[in-house]
Amino acid sequence: MAVRNKSTAKQLNERVQRHPDGTSEFWRGVPGYEGLYRVSNLGRVKSLKRAFLKGSRWDKPMLTTIKGRMMKLRVSREGQVFIGLVKKEGEGKQYQTREDELVLRFVGPCPPSMEACHFPDRDTRNNRLENLQIVSPSEHATIHNQLGDWSTHYSACIECGTTERPHKGRGYCENC
Repeated sequence: MAVRNKSTAKQLNERVQRHPDGTSEFWRGVPGYEGLYRVSNLGRVKSLKRAFLKGSRWDKPMLTTIKGRMMKLRVSREGQVFIGLVKKEGEGKQYQTREDELVLRFVGPCPPSMEACHFPDRDTRNNRLENLQIVSPSEHATIHNQLGDWSTHYSACIECGTTERPHKGRGYCENC
């Protein structure tokens, strides 16, 4: 990612953090969670320090402060990295989101029909911006067919045994 000057960073509402190894980490607000969370180009998510009113034992409003911290990640069986975000404090409802989707939103909104995310280094835990590509679902299937990956769990269609036709789901090709 190109190095930006301070005025460009202000326009994009991002924070720049320099690391001892010389890399720069750019932080931007997560769309839909502005003022609550930030996502970086290095694939990390952090919550921001915030305060909110919360009822106490005597039904008097009490000011509660939450310190900002790096968010814990959860890895699914398929290797996708998920993160739980809360929109409204005290609501208790957590929204599970894939971390790669948050990092791709760092660039901007995803164009229509380009919903798939491809990892060129094939490591689904590496969510750095330079390791993510936005592709259409059909392009994504074509890339993995060329690499020899017919499906995550199946090497070929369980009905007819072919790998020529695209994977439809649950171990079946498009024709079966």
